[in-house]
Amino acid sequence: MASPERIGVFDSGLGGLTVAMRIAQQLPKESIHYFADTLHVPYGPRPDSDIRAFAGGIVRNFVRQDAKAVVAACNLSSAVALEDLAQEVDIPLIGMIRPGARAALEASSGGPIGVLATEGTVRSGAYARAIQALEPGRPVIQVSCPNFVPLVEAGRYDSDEALTAARMYVFPLIQSRVRTVILGCTHYPFLDKILRAALPSTTVLVDPAEAVTAQLARVLEERDLQWHGSPAPHQFEASADPGRLEAAVKRWMGLKVRAENSRLWSAPAEDHGLAAARG
Repeated sequence: MASPERIGVFDSGLGGLTVAMRIAQQLPKESIHYFADTLHVPYGPRPDSDIRAFAGGIVRNFVRQDAKAVVAACNLSSAVALEDLAQEVDIPLIGMIRPGARAALEASSGGPIGVLATEGTVRSGAYARAIQALEPGRPVIQVSCPNFVPLVEAGRYDSDEALTAARMYVFPLIQSRVRTVILGCTHYPFLDKILRAALPSTTVLVDPAEAVTAQLARVLEERDLQWHGSPAPHQFEASADPGRLEAAVKRWMGLKVRAENSRLWSAPAEDHGLAAARG
């Protein structure tokens, strides 16, 4: 390739930055274009038709801007929109569900798999279908967590309010003796500390972002889409309140951000971590 076409990454808000951070860590030469649909966050309570419309518009815009691959860093978009969109565009589209389901089964030593997710993702049943397609008969306990996304978006992911919500949401998982839990929303890794306090110490939390990044790396290699030159600046964009996205990128990704043409641009950093978010 003559230029470092970007990898499109999108979510309803700030949560998909957990996936963008993982990609930046594992694929440091690649350039990311992150889009936060903060105008419509949270996606969870919305009808599937809205999610398909939002995701379709975002993916088509990435294609128009010459993205070489797109990661739907949104479990609900992955569940209800990605299959149809994959038939429409000719670049790789990678979602959260199948990689997350596979990673959970690999991490599990048996028993039910738990899924903490938004209302829409639970309603879709996508994780249950993906898990049982890989291992028929494996029980799946899904719990909708409507308070989590607003808490993370407001920066209250380490609050007493978040701990109270976490204890309520994980109670059915504890009752069912779940020992492997999928974080079925990209906002939820910011709640890692809270969830570990609410769950038994032996519980394994599975963040699908790692498996998604590994799949992205394989796809880029297989299709000869890897960038081998100097890293280009990442690009961050929000459909509303870009200042909140700018603050999150600075705090969570450790990047210096500058505004240009109503978008946020950032030079690649040596260390992209979740330490600030989890600390």
